[in-house]
Amino acid sequence: MGISITQLFYGAFRDAGIVKTEQTILSPDQNEECRQLYNRFVDQLAADGFTVSHVARMLFPLVSNQGDYLVGPGGDFDMPVAPNQIERAGVLVTVTANAPYPEYRMQPLTLDEWQGWTLKTQTISYPRCFYYERSQPPLGTLHLVFVPTDANQIALYLEQPLSQIDATGDAELTYPNGYQMMIESNLAVQLAARYPNEQQMSEDTRANAIRSLALIKMNNDRPLKRELDWAVGDRRSNVYLGNRYQ
Repeated sequence: MGISITQLFYGAFRDAGIVKTEQTILSPDQNEECRQLYNRFVDQLAADGFTVSHVARMLFPLVSNQGDYLVGPGGDFDMPVAPNQIERAGVLVTVTANAPYPEYRMQPLTLDEWQGWTLKTQTISYPRCFYYERSQPPLGTLHLVFVPTDANQIALYLEQPLSQIDATGDAELTYPNGYQMMIESNLAVQLAARYPNEQQMSEDTRANAIRSLALIKMNNDRPLKRELDWAVGDRRSNVYLGNRYQ
């Protein structure tokens, strides 16, 4: 769904009850204030795997006998922003197999498992596990075990955050279903907090902000398959990406 930047920001000010119907456009200062709030809010959304735009499958080449790869702008796996985490990864066997290439799922490792992996430089034809760390911002480091001897490809499944904006104007913003209401109503709540004596925001707008954000998170719920502690006796569950999937 598409909406112009000026329309989105105007709607947020109207929902906050700061701008009345007789004011049909925002002032430059109001637009810039809302742009800064928008970017701050989008940055916060990027840290939550339940509020990203989508998860993209991206392919990168592996180098023979190389186990560590920088991920992010200018890195071995070049992309505009290093991911907060890597949910899933797989190896495409392109060296010995014919297209369509088979993809083998790789197992993510926790910090404890990566630390406890004794032979981190052991080699094999293609890696079986991976550990990702935000090591050198704005870059991250992807560690592969075992170190691959074949130059295959790796498929990373990466969260794609909403983009921040550099300027206001009539450029169109396009969102997945439900995001426009979520962003506009939550911007309204933040604007209302800045103008406590001027705003006349309804409780419906506050409820919309909470409800729309919850709807986005529910829609983006991507639980990793795992076993529960109480279902497997004395075996422990393995949660690789924090508390998001509990």
